[in-house]
Parts: sequence; structure tokens; C-alpha cells
Amino acid sequence: RKYFILLGGLITAGAMLSFALFSGFIPILVMVIMLGIAHSFSVSSQASVISETDIVKKLGPGAGMGIYRFWERAGNVAGPLVMGFLIARVGYESSVVLFGILTLVSSILYLGFLIRRNWISH
Repeated sequence: RKYFILLGGLITAGAMLSFALFSGFIPILVMVIMLGIAHSFSVSSQASVISETDIVKKLGPGAGMGIYRFWERAGNVAGPLVMGFLIARVGYESSVVLFGILTLVSSILYLGFLIRRNWISH
């Protein structure tokens, strides 16, 4: 499941970065489809991965998952606000590409943490 989260992030980044090369209705349609596929990989895996972490086990499932859900919802509010700000400043297509870069960097950092954790535990 950890790698499904990574896969979802990489698909999302690819979809959003495609705006650096293509524009118009068809690329938007492809991006929406790719984002749906990415969501099916990553979002469904996140809760199960989070529930298995040491901190959630220590806090208990109610409190641990409550904290996770709080930050998930905070991101659901902050993301559109940041995107709206970027659209107003640099335009729609550039904003999508910037979010794609952010998603790619985040996914690469996540991969680095996965690799580091696997090296330390073995």
C-alpha cells in the first residue's frame, strides 16, 4: 500500500505536468481521468498505512485517525485556496504545472523516506 501512495503521486504529477506541453480540452479531460486513477491508488491506501504507524498505535485508533483526518481536511481547504491564489497570479496552466512540480517533489521525498526506512529496518 505504501507504494500505491507513491504511484498515485507520480500519476498525479505526470497529469499536471502535461500542461507544460499540451493545452486545451483533451489534455484537461486526460488530466481528470489520470487524477481519478491516481486517487484510486493513493487515497484508499493512505488511511490503512496511517493506521499502522507507531504513533497511531500509541495514541489509539480514534485519536490517531482523528488527527490524520483533521490534517487531511485542512489540506482539502488549503489546496484550493493556494491554487486560487496561484491562478490569480500566474494563470491557470502555470498553476497546474507548479502544483505538478510540487507533487513530483513530494512524491520523490516520500520515496526517499520509504527507501531510508527500509534500509534502517533491515
